[in-house]
Amino acid sequence: MAVTLSAGGMFVANAASSGDASSFVPITPCRLLDTRPDTNVGPRSVPIGAQEVAVFSVLGTNGNCTIPATATAVSANVTVVHGTEASFLTVWPSDVARPIASTNNWIAGQPAAPGKADVKLSSAGTFSAFNNLGNVDVIVDLVGYFEPVGDPTPDGGVEYAEGADATLATGTAVTITSIVVTAPIAGFVVVDGTAKLLIPSGNSVNCEIGTTPTIGTMGVQYVGGAAITALSQSRGFEVAAGDTTFFQVCQQIAGSGATTVQNNFLTAVYSPNRV
Repeated sequence: MAVTLSAGGMFVANAASSGDASSFVPITPCRLLDTRPDTNVGPRSVPIGAQEVAVFSVLGTNGNCTIPATATAVSANVTVVHGTEASFLTVWPSDVARPIASTNNWIAGQPAAPGKADVKLSSAGTFSAFNNLGNVDVIVDLVGYFEPVGDPTPDGGVEYAEGADATLATGTAVTITSIVVTAPIAGFVVVDGTAKLLIPSGNSVNCEIGTTPTIGTMGVQYVGGAAITALSQSRGFEVAAGDTTFFQVCQQIAGSGATTVQNNFLTAVYSPNRV
């Protein structure tokens, strides 16, 4: 998963590849089904007939197997035995049309014919088995299952915002710039603020970056003089997943003339907490 940026300070998590990515979980082999009546396992104890489709459940406990509800596919050995005519068996997820493909092929009277198959499951956790001709017994042994890969930790990102020129009056806090960060997961944001302050001689200004549009105890004081004063401040914040708004706020704390703020910018650098 990558983190991309959009206008307005939004961090958006987007999948970098197909959402069908899965990981394989091997298990101790277990018998899911055996249609032979003398060694029966599972819900069916008769062969699959010609042009017949049999549906088998996989998720939960079935036969001698227990497969978690998170599984999306299984890895199996599919064995056919006692085929009465030359035929083929097709195994596929039950909620899609039968594909033109074969999982096993055999001729009448041949010994047991095993075949390896990775079978995707239907949304209900089932697969279907189709026999073309004659009758045939089917044995399915599971050796593992597949489950979705969890989203990897997203990357960091950078966002930038520009505020309009502002005029400060003594005793009133003014938001000169703000930015919204939408974090896909909990993390850390470093916010850097800059501006040009035109402070009359004898005046002083306090500026602060915070998560509320007020001046607190973390402000930086600037004193006016003959030259332009460059505002520069930085602050870091732990953030939860979701939206956090950051404000660059200035307030004139002494003096009679009005202070002008120009070229005010915020840059937010987000880094996710690694899990």
